[in-house]
Amino acid sequence: MAKKDTESQAAELRKRAEAMIGTPEESSKVSGEHQDTEEIRHELRVYQAELEIQNEQLREALEVLEESRNRYADLYDFAPVGYLTLDKRGHILNINITGAAMLGQERGPLLGKPFAAWLADVQTRGAFFPYLSKVLSSGDRVTTELLLSSKAKTNFWVRLESVVTGESGQCLTVMIDITERKLAEEALAQRTHDLEQANQELEQFSYVASHDLKAPLRAVSNLSIWLEEDLADRLSKEEHRMMAMLGERVQRMDALINALLEYSRAGRAALKTELVDTGALLRKTIEDLCLPQRFTVEAATDMPHIETNQMCLGQVFANLICNAIQHHNREDGRAEVSVEDKGGSYEFTVADDGPGIAAENRDKVFDIFQTLKSKDKGGGTGIGLALVKKLVESQGGKITLDVRPGPGATFRFTLPKRLAVPRTSGD
Repeated sequence: MAKKDTESQAAELRKRAEAMIGTPEESSKVSGEHQDTEEIRHELRVYQAELEIQNEQLREALEVLEESRNRYADLYDFAPVGYLTLDKRGHILNINITGAAMLGQERGPLLGKPFAAWLADVQTRGAFFPYLSKVLSSGDRVTTELLLSSKAKTNFWVRLESVVTGESGQCLTVMIDITERKLAEEALAQRTHDLEQANQELEQFSYVASHDLKAPLRAVSNLSIWLEEDLADRLSKEEHRMMAMLGERVQRMDALINALLEYSRAGRAALKTELVDTGALLRKTIEDLCLPQRFTVEAATDMPHIETNQMCLGQVFANLICNAIQHHNREDGRAEVSVEDKGGSYEFTVADDGPGIAAENRDKVFDIFQTLKSKDKGGGTGIGLALVKKLVESQGGKITLDVRPGPGATFRFTLPKRLAVPRTSGD
């Protein structure tokens, strides 16, 4: 096949050459005795024309090759990353303009210099040579991150990706400046450390504050009880009412402190996940709540098994049901718990037939210390739904409130079917 192609190319070349000089008859009309001589001259002229054509083709090919080489050189020199070639000792054999700029010098003076001259410290030097040995011995692409230093700028981080090439043992290396990424990682690590420390201090403060607040609160409660018992026959009706109000205020304050502690601890420790039967968990939660005699809670029969934290989910169910009971306007109220499979998550719904929540209060209900009822009329601490939101979000879910005209409130919260990693907050 190659021979036929060569013969075809030769025939095409001769055809072009003859077209340039013409045939023997066209070029010269001679007598028979000079015919052989003319044919030889004609062949020489054809051969000369063929050489001229080939020279022209070669010149054009060289121009294309030179243009391609220049394009490659530009791509190599002005690439957004550094390219360099190292020998087995780690000396620079070649480097592009970008790489030279990263090292803070012109390209020429860098050739033959040891790359280790730009390593920032002893620890980095200790990492570079084992890295080079691994590249040369493995034959695979090997990556490392090193701290470099140059006269042009302060210390900077680079990522090296190297592979050995051919029998020469040269190390072809890509050098990428990752200083901004490293600084961002350090800043993130510092913020994480600061946040963990702040959370630890907050947790310690919560316990100390609760102890310091509860001690005098217990004293006030005990004193009010003793006074009421000792002065029972001398107190007026109004004074008895005031003493009862004092007792209620103490109980509310105690409940508020407990709720604050519970809220501050929510999501702080690592969540241990397990396969939870949500139907059984809900039944136990309802049983533990000791519902009012005429209030009913109905649960769907298709409650799923889900990998989650059992205690957190139990708290969510308990708080949402308690919220329905507390804010209901009838003793024979009703709440319903259902679930819907959303593919990667389950959406749980807790709906009641109470008075409902106005649209303008939809976003407020999840704020801490927000309650739609006066605290003197059983409005609670204003922390229950804020706690629910925090618990749901700590497990990777979301909670929303449906606001519709008419009675009833419907809370929906989602939980992923499988927690990818245990979520922590400040632990």
